[in-house]
Amino acid sequence: MIDKKGPDNLKPSTFYGRSCLRQVPRLLRKSLDQMSPVKFFDKDFDRPRMYIERDNRFENDINRITSLILKAFYRSDQTASQIKPKYLHPVNEAFTRIFGEGNDTTLMLLELIPPLDEEVAEIIFQKGKSDIHYNYLGNGEKEVFNILINLLSRRHFYQDTIYYIDEMDLHLNTKLQYDFLKEVVENWIPEGCQLWLSLIHI
Repeated sequence: MIDKKGPDNLKPSTFYGRSCLRQVPRLLRKSLDQMSPVKFFDKDFDRPRMYIERDNRFENDINRITSLILKAFYRSDQTASQIKPKYLHPVNEAFTRIFGEGNDTTLMLLELIPPLDEEVAEIIFQKGKSDIHYNYLGNGEKEVFNILINLLSRRHFYQDTIYYIDEMDLHLNTKLQYDFLKEVVENWIPEGCQLWLSLIHI
């Protein structure tokens, strides 16, 4: 994986990291054009310049996925029933394995609509028996969704890569931390990659 000739010969995709400064407490973007269309499908144009800077990739990931959904709908013969499994089902299957099912902690992604008409994105979940907007999820739930959406949006760019994630995640109890870590390692990191963590609170 790592070139033995030295760090100067490492590929840009050798490492892919997310800092602990990635939390997005509430959605703010109200239009798709707040992200450069030229850079929209670039690998990682929006990464923080330094690891101590805030990581603002989450809303770009949302825009990227909703754009891919719209393009699949309008530029191919795929139907909604064919497109949804590719983008919603992986997230919901992960939620089931992490949060369980048939209880008040059950979480399911229902809608993923981009920011339109000067309104923030409509990201709606079912939690227990209630429908709830992203803004009102708990911090731990937001963190899980943040990481899953980031990997769904970008992991195909990063094969034979070392993924490193800081504090994944202190807002979850230890059982959920374990289930989240197990889910990412087994189902979301491409084969041949490694996952490095700086800290898990146990």
